[in-house]
Amino acid sequence: MRVPVSWLREFVPVEMDVETLAERIDARGIKIEGIERPWAGLEGVVVARVLEVRDHPNSDKLCLATVDDGLGPVQVVVGIRNMSTGDLVPWAKPGSRVPMLEEPLGAKPLRGEMSNGMLCSPRELAISHEHETGIMLLPEELPVGADLKSVLGLDDAVLDIEVEPNRPDFLSVYGVARETSSILGVQLAEPDTTVEDDPERADEVATVELRAPDGCPFYLARVLRGASTGSTPLQAQARLTAAGMRPVAPIVDATNYAMLELGQPLHAFDMQRLAGPGIVVRRAEPGEHLVTLDDVQRELTEEDLLICDIEGPVAIAGIMGGQTSEVTDSTTDILLESASFTRKGIIRTARRLELHSEASHRFERGIDPE
Repeated sequence: MRVPVSWLREFVPVEMDVETLAERIDARGIKIEGIERPWAGLEGVVVARVLEVRDHPNSDKLCLATVDDGLGPVQVVVGIRNMSTGDLVPWAKPGSRVPMLEEPLGAKPLRGEMSNGMLCSPRELAISHEHETGIMLLPEELPVGADLKSVLGLDDAVLDIEVEPNRPDFLSVYGVARETSSILGVQLAEPDTTVEDDPERADEVATVELRAPDGCPFYLARVLRGASTGSTPLQAQARLTAAGMRPVAPIVDATNYAMLELGQPLHAFDMQRLAGPGIVVRRAEPGEHLVTLDDVQRELTEEDLLICDIEGPVAIAGIMGGQTSEVTDSTTDILLESASFTRKGIIRTARRLELHSEASHRFERGIDPE
């Protein structure tokens, strides 16, 4: 389990340096395998305002951007034209460093035009693996000229924690925080679980039928309207990446963030793609199959526990969702699953299908149903 120290400190407010913290908790049962600094290679990248974007006179694929970090306008040659005048972008100016490159950035001509450093994508900054969407657009509230590493909290360290079979609670930031609180004698802060309820009742717009309580002791569902179609906050993306997960899209990132923080796997279904809409938790029927999110058709047996809508399977319980109900960029209404699945059933199905996920890893170890 990879735990960003800033995340841990939200629940255990300790001021000691990372090395001392790691030494103290390692000596008392939280085995620290290492301390990592994902953004150690990020230096000198600043927030800059785009003043102008224009065509490159000698290239159909490149463009020229004029940016300003508060010290005057400079020109940068850019490969992807997704920014506009007025946008804030991360500028790796000459002399700066980014994690993806071994050498410092410099000023050099590209196809006959001078490029002063580079504008960065999320992948080049090690915030996410995303590169195809282009230059990372920064929140408008960031101050021009600010050091990007500082304003986004990228000066964080990560504790790599060994999770032994008898400590499934260490598969969450809060679980590690609870043990750290006990070791250090520091008060543990409670997670914020406040929710703004809508007058609309979930059981009036969707149904849940539990036909296999031996494999699923309880199943909770919440209906969420107007899900975000924008982008996940950069700080959240950075934490997901630091914790070893790939940022995907706001809805998926939110469920993964909650799982990493609290240890409870969640799954989001697109309400418009659920027949009924309704959920049925049952065993697989002979001959059933499901194409999972990894684009593989899974042949199912009567031992496998499924999450279904009223027409057929939409997920392999506690392991992986199916493509038919997958959330997309156009998803606005979701049915959010929070359930408890028995360890034995998850282990059996995951091994037979050779299909393992962050969710199944936690259910196999055992989660706290409360």
